[in-house]
Amino acid sequence: MGKYSSYSRPQQPPRPKGVHPIMRGIGCIMIVVVPILAYGISALLVNYGVARGWPIPKEWLGLPTIHPFLWECKV
Repeated sequence: MGKYSSYSRPQQPPRPKGVHPIMRGIGCIMIVVVPILAYGISALLVNYGVARGWPIPKEWLGLPTIHPFLWECKV
């Protein structure tokens, strides 16, 4: 037993482990909402730029596609 030790230390309550369920719900909603908003805002911005004569690459116009090379890759 040391000179400065004490047995009467107050016990701290255990810290909660994990993420709060509300934060999980917000994260789940954001996983869905953020890509939809990004696509919608980018489509509006490209259309606005075309109407105003901005130099927009022709590849940006039309529907998004996946390059055929990605379909042929086999891991």
